[in-house]
Amino acid sequence: MTAFGKAYYRNQNDLLPNLAAKLEALLHEYMRFSVEKCASVLREFHSAVETITYVLLEKGEIKREEIWDIYNRAPQISQLTVNPVDNIEP
Repeated sequence: MTAFGKAYYRNQNDLLPNLAAKLEALLHEYMRFSVEKCASVLREFHSAVETITYVLLEKGEIKREEIWDIYNRAPQISQLTVNPVDNIEP
């Protein structure tokens, strides 16, 4: 048994119908969630990302401890639940 039901039982005829389509849809949903989560973190810690980028451009390298120090000191920008695209007037 899988999250999709019986994936394989005794022979090929027992294969779960539309398993490939269901897995593809699940993959797209996970990818959409992952991209949105990454974008949210980047928006929330925009200041830290800019500071780290500035240090990299100035020095050419940055150490892990310095990244964490910048990250921990950076102000967090609270996230709105409204999608910015929804605010565009037609």
